Amino acid sequence: MRAASRTVPAWAGWCASAEPEAESIKAAATATSEPTPEPTPEPTPEPAVILQSGEAGNAVTWQFDSYGVLTFSGSGAMNNYKDTGYTAPWREFKDDIKKAVVEDGVTSVGEYAFADCTNLEEAVLSDTVTLIGARSFSECTSLKGIDIPDGVEDVGGAAFYDCGAMEKVTLGDSVRKIRGYAFFRCASFDHIELPKSLMIIEEYAFYGCSALESILYDGTPYDWMKVTVEDGNYPFKDTQIGTVG
Repeated sequence: MRAASRTVPAWAGWCASAEPEAESIKAAATATSEPTPEPTPEPTPEPAVILQSGEAGNAVTWQFDSYGVLTFSGSGAMNNYKDTGYTAPWREFKDDIKKAVVEDGVTSVGEYAFADCTNLEEAVLSDTVTLIGARSFSECTSLKGIDIPDGVEDVGGAAFYDCGAMEKVTLGDSVRKIRGYAFFRCASFDHIELPKSLMIIEEYAFYGCSALESILYDGTPYDWMKVTVEDGNYPFKDTQIGTVG
């Protein structure tokens, strides 16, 4: 007896031939695809090394670290220093200081504290500071700006003398006196707001502030008439003073 013949559907041959092709494509894709690389983690910065520390007042200490940060902590006033003789004990690092931080509890910035620190770019003053001493930041030619806390009543003579890179100056709400030559030749900032508490701007405090063209006083025109502006403050003669009242 002849065996019965079986008819194979046409589509079966197509499936049989397609399977090896699909496997070949899958294998090729697997061979050519590369695993997604893991993101490189950011390196953890090394902790700062304290290079030197010491006393800066009866209850104020200072420390200078390997990142160029000079930090003051404690309570009460910072010592006043001089340009020669009794100089600040961190003066040997003056060319390496990039940032100064006066922490809560310290109530003043001493005279000549940062004078001639030509690479100092930033100064952070706590709200407990009430006095900025004479010449404290004079000739800090890289200082980019200063935010004077609300507790400060007195900005010392020549405090920011020749800080030509300062583009922003913010005065706190309690400033009463801006001493002579305080911002002498600070030629980069173009705007300043004066608090209503202000009583006097001493001689040449803003002399040479050639970019200063916007001055706003936080009081009425009548209040402004009671503020003493001494000689040499030419921006106040050449610029109209805006008032909020």
